[in-house]
Amino acid sequence: MILFRAKNSFANYNPISMETFLLKRKNRVTENKGHYSIHHCYDKDTYKTPETGHFKNLISIIDCEIKPNMGFLPHWHGDKEVITVLIKGELVQKNSLGETYNLNPGDVQIVNEGKNISQFEYNKSKDTTLNCIQFSLTPNINYSSPKSEVITLKTEKVGFQKIIESKIDYSKSSKDLKEVYLYYGFLKVNTQKKYLLKNNNNGILILNISGRIKINGELLENRDMLVLRNINELNILSIKETKFFLIEI
Repeated sequence: MILFRAKNSFANYNPISMETFLLKRKNRVTENKGHYSIHHCYDKDTYKTPETGHFKNLISIIDCEIKPNMGFLPHWHGDKEVITVLIKGELVQKNSLGETYNLNPGDVQIVNEGKNISQFEYNKSKDTTLNCIQFSLTPNINYSSPKSEVITLKTEKVGFQKIIESKIDYSKSSKDLKEVYLYYGFLKVNTQKKYLLKNNNNGILILNISGRIKINGELLENRDMLVLRNINELNILSIKETKFFLIEI
C-alpha cells in the first residue's frame, strides 16, 4: 500500500511513564484520500521517545480502510517484510510477477516484498469498506523476489494465536537480524491472561482492534495502542469481548 509519511505522528502519545506510552484512537494521525484512509499507529521515522532501540526493526503499523471497488495503483515497498491482516472486505493483490492473492477476513499475508517488484491491490467487495492492519518490518534476508505465505486465523478462538515467531540464536546471528513475536489475541468478557516476554530486552506494543481491555492496569478501547518497555510480563483483563494484536520486538 502507498504510504505518505506524516510528521509528528506521535505528538499525541500520552507518556504515562518513561516506560509506558498510550496512543488513543482519536489522537492518531489520519490521511484521508477519499477512496482510502490510513491511520498511523506507529512510524519509525517519527516515533521520538527514549530507547527506540527496542523497536529498531519495526518500520510502521497502519490501520487502513479502502472503499468498495477501490484500491491502489501499482507501487512498490522496497525491501520490507510486510504482514497484512484483513479485518473486513475482500482484498485482491497482484504483483508484477503475475502472482495474485485473495484475502478474506481473518486471513494474514506474510510477504518479503523483494527488490523492484511492484504490486497493486483493491477491495473486491461491492458494498463493504475494507479494513486491514499492516505491520512493516526490516527483513532478515533481502530476497530478490517476493516470498509469500497466507495463513488464516481462528478469530473466535480464545487466547493467543501465532502469526510470527522469529527467534534468533544470538551466538550465530548477525546484528542485522531481528527477533519478533507477533500474535493475535481474542478474549471473552471478564477473562484474565498473562503474557511472559520471550526476552526481557524486548519492547511490547498492543493494538486493540475491538472491545475493552486492561493491560498492566492501563485501559485500551477500540483501536487504542499501548507501548511498554523494560517489563517482563503482561497482566491482561478483558472488560468486554476483545480482539487485539501483540507484537514483542
